[in-house]
Amino acid sequence: MKNEIVKDEEEAYTLYCEYAHSKDFGVRKDKLYYFQGSSVIRQKRFVCYRHGEKEERPRKSNKASFNHIDTRSNYPAMISFKRQTPNNPFMVDRFVMEHNHEMASPKKRHLLRSARSITKTKKLVIENTINAGIKPIATYSYLVEETGRDDVLGYSKKDCFNFIHQLMKSKVEAEDAQSVVNEFNNRQRMILFFIGMDNRSRIDYDIFGDVVSFDTTYRTNKYHMICAPFIEINHHWQNIIFGCAFLSDESAKSFKWLFSTFLKSMGGISPQTIITDQAQGMTIGIREVMLETRHRLCQWHISQNAPSHLGSLKNDKIFYKFFNKCMSDCDSIIEFEETWQMMLDHKWLKNLYNIRHMWSTTFNNDVFNAGLKVTS
Repeated sequence: MKNEIVKDEEEAYTLYCEYAHSKDFGVRKDKLYYFQGSSVIRQKRFVCYRHGEKEERPRKSNKASFNHIDTRSNYPAMISFKRQTPNNPFMVDRFVMEHNHEMASPKKRHLLRSARSITKTKKLVIENTINAGIKPIATYSYLVEETGRDDVLGYSKKDCFNFIHQLMKSKVEAEDAQSVVNEFNNRQRMILFFIGMDNRSRIDYDIFGDVVSFDTTYRTNKYHMICAPFIEINHHWQNIIFGCAFLSDESAKSFKWLFSTFLKSMGGISPQTIITDQAQGMTIGIREVMLETRHRLCQWHISQNAPSHLGSLKNDKIFYKFFNKCMSDCDSIIEFEETWQMMLDHKWLKNLYNIRHMWSTTFNNDVFNAGLKVTS
């Protein structure tokens, strides 16, 4: 083995595993070292699976734990591959053959972890048999029969079952929910789900449902759908979720269906006030379904959107003083109008002014709002 040359880490590992299998011991990957200032491997070590001593770690709690049998015996056998430059191949620079424990018997050496692997060809065979509806145990029996006996198969029954488990899990993750999404998209149909809560939530809605927050800004799931919870606060200022929607779009049709479904699940009782972000489809849906509900806009979203529309005004402290006063600090409609006129003439502000009754507290003092000004 001394002065043996290999092109990469994988070839080095294969070489040492073949040697170890012929000598009846297993291999484990050990330390590696990089060239300074780069991610290119300079040196890689492989050791016997019984090399070193297990590190004793303090227990974090008094909970029961399962202790595995420690098979390590500070076995010194190892091999080190090293190269001089990033472009050079690896060469064996250290090789220790010393043994201090019994080797695996010839009948059991095929069970050593480093001697077990499922090749790409075998993985394809397993996948095809599972897709054909053949049970895992029958698949394994077929593979054993094909090779003649299990000790030359190259992997154990557990390895085979673990691969099948991962295969089925990946299919569920990649295809199950996504296939539903794709099917609806192919048919150009909207996807709408409403998850209603239990009886406890309906009781909470009867008590605390005068003001509801509805936020459609959560879009973090991998299926690119909108997660929109219906939220209220109780007398302890704790959030209560009455329901949650998943939408594929923000059209007026989607929101009309959603708000109708929400009211139906809550006994047909509309909230006095609903606070949302600014979206045209949502506004239409609320206007047509929640006829007696006061629709308000989230002040936080308006504040976040303001800088992108105001240009140089975003650095004007006097302007923002008037702007924030209009948001929450005007005591009367007259004061609001006067303060608004003090701000500069701006298209976005003009449009915001036209819907002032939906976001300024000044225009909503006649309706109970539970102190809410934002959606979340």
